[in-house]
Amino acid sequence: MPPAMSSAGSAATYVAPRSPQGAPSSSSASSGAFPSSRHTLKSFRITSSGTIGRAPDNTLVLDDPLISKHHARIDVSANGMVVTDLGSTNGIYVAGQRVSQVQVTQPVLLGLGSTFIALSPDGLCEVQVVGGAGGELVGKDLTFRVNNGSLTLLDGISFSLPGNELLAVVGPSGAGKSTLLKALTGEQKAQEGQVLFNGLDVYEHYPVMRNKIGVVPQSDVIHSALTVRKTLEYAAELRFAKDVAKAERRQRIAEVLEDLDLTAHVDKRIKKLSGGQRKRVSTAIELLTRPSLLFLDEPTSGLDPQLDRDVMDLLASLAHGTRPGDSGRTVVVVTHNENHIDRADKVLILAAGGKPVYYGSPREVLPYFRQRLNEIASQGRLLLNTPKGTLPDPPAVDGYADVYALIRNHTAELRQYMESTVPSTRRGGAPATATAPAAQEKPPKQQSVLRQVSTLVRRQLRIVAADPSYLAFMLLLPIIMGLLTKAIEGSDGFAVPSYPDPAPPTPDNPTPTIVKYSSQAMQLLVILITGAAFSGMSATIRDLIGERDVFLREKAVGLRSGAYLFSKAVILALITTVQTALMTGIALALNKGPTDAVILNGWPGLELAFCCWAVAFVAGLLGLAVSAMVSSSEQVMPVLVVTIMAQLVLSGGIIPISGRAVFEQLAWFMPSRWGYAMAASTLEMLAIMPNRDDALWKHETAQWLTNYGLLSAIGLVCMVACYIALARRGRR
Repeated sequence: MPPAMSSAGSAATYVAPRSPQGAPSSSSASSGAFPSSRHTLKSFRITSSGTIGRAPDNTLVLDDPLISKHHARIDVSANGMVVTDLGSTNGIYVAGQRVSQVQVTQPVLLGLGSTFIALSPDGLCEVQVVGGAGGELVGKDLTFRVNNGSLTLLDGISFSLPGNELLAVVGPSGAGKSTLLKALTGEQKAQEGQVLFNGLDVYEHYPVMRNKIGVVPQSDVIHSALTVRKTLEYAAELRFAKDVAKAERRQRIAEVLEDLDLTAHVDKRIKKLSGGQRKRVSTAIELLTRPSLLFLDEPTSGLDPQLDRDVMDLLASLAHGTRPGDSGRTVVVVTHNENHIDRADKVLILAAGGKPVYYGSPREVLPYFRQRLNEIASQGRLLLNTPKGTLPDPPAVDGYADVYALIRNHTAELRQYMESTVPSTRRGGAPATATAPAAQEKPPKQQSVLRQVSTLVRRQLRIVAADPSYLAFMLLLPIIMGLLTKAIEGSDGFAVPSYPDPAPPTPDNPTPTIVKYSSQAMQLLVILITGAAFSGMSATIRDLIGERDVFLREKAVGLRSGAYLFSKAVILALITTVQTALMTGIALALNKGPTDAVILNGWPGLELAFCCWAVAFVAGLLGLAVSAMVSSSEQVMPVLVVTIMAQLVLSGGIIPISGRAVFEQLAWFMPSRWGYAMAASTLEMLAIMPNRDDALWKHETAQWLTNYGLLSAIGLVCMVACYIALARRGRR
């Protein structure tokens, strides 16, 4: 049975509206346990069990793409009320912790998707949303220091931004604008102070709050090879609940495209769009989940004045909700361009060191600082490059350059005046908190790994297919390496040579022997193994650093580092399979094949191809690890060159490695050493080259498997190192 609602007096199914407008319902009841500044959609008293979800057959229906069709169940019994997660995608959160079940023994605030449900032990239920109309953003004494506290980036910033308004944060370089943005979004928590949105602490309730926060970084977090449509489709798959149908996702995408005037460009590739249009696409991705709080970092950077104006007009429209059916949202933009700052409702000006010196209307900025300039001058403290001992008339404050000059020389006075005249934002009680259950299992992550891997693999395949130059390079490289094997002279190829019987003994030579060996197979293997290592590593070494901004933003909204890494490994496996098939196929077509195999009896050529693939795959994993660790794309090429040269020299095919101090130990860490040993074991290299004594080349199953195991161990270490590097990126 559905819960009985006190306002109706009988059991009923309640459907929460998608975009609340106006004041809370007159039927709302207040328990006094929760912040009154949040928007209450409905209050009622639960008297019987029911379910919560997006599907229409639930007792409480919530139209939120982050909520599963059947998200949770409320069980009411004589022992009290229990809320249980029904295996939802995005889970249930209490006090910032994901829980599978909660016993309501005290007032508790549950986070589901982007909705909060306040429950009391007496059965009072308040369905609330964060944001929409009236989504107030408050910063309280935000402070952030680095270098053991010796350098202050944010210095006690406080402000209160009403809902449906656009705030522009400006200031000279080094004023901490981007640091403030990270603190407000929860990406990098302030060491002191609070960020409240509609009365809720963003840091405490971050797992739920992040679903209502959209962040558009300065760099475009989109893949240039994809079309606008595909970009939004993959973003929706990663962010929405797993049971949101494709038709629902497409409908939401169409709404966002229309809101941002992108419908006409839906089938264009991102790289064909203008700078302003790309910024709109980045914004569209964030709007998919209907965020109530939108942050943008330097969205007009690099744009001409007209595009700058268009972007600011768009942000004002998004904040005010000027389009039909759009209730608006709270928008914060960090910008260095003051040309069209009058589009904002409020301006926060920061001085060096993150010190706030102005907060108010953009139209009052120049009059305000003119007045401050006159006051400072009248006190004889003006420091605008005036000759010592003289005090001319105060210079005019005609623009932001003059404002910044005044701020640079008189930060302390300006901040003191601001603190003495601007009303304090420290009002109201602390936000309500709830105690999470004492015992709970380790909370599951957002979405399943396989679902995220599937989306990422399909996206990456489309990106690769859309880049002809990359495809050509990936295909031509193994073909060229395969053709180069023909440059090695000889007719034995990869096979064990057939030597003639010794000549009959003579008095001068009673024990005739034939000492002969063929170096052709060793040289061929050097080409194949080095080519495989180069192919694999070159395919991945730029991969992660090239899309780091995309990864960090997707990670902030729920992408798992393991899923991201596994998807890259899947793509690498596919690419290296094609490459090694081409390379070894051509090499075997141009040269005599191996005599016998160690593992794949009767298929020595296939076993040789597998050895090359294993080297290429592990070298690719090494490339991923390097790409995850470097800080810029410029650092990868020197690493690639040095690593490939080391693998060439230390493979064992150029110079003897076995038994040589230092060289042998260094070779342990090279994929080519163990891959070359695998292939040499397959080819019976000790029979081909009897003058070489390398124990790793024995044509024995145990030795071949040992070589393969150690090569796999290098790959595993690379995977772990890459995962750790990815997990550390963007950690709050």
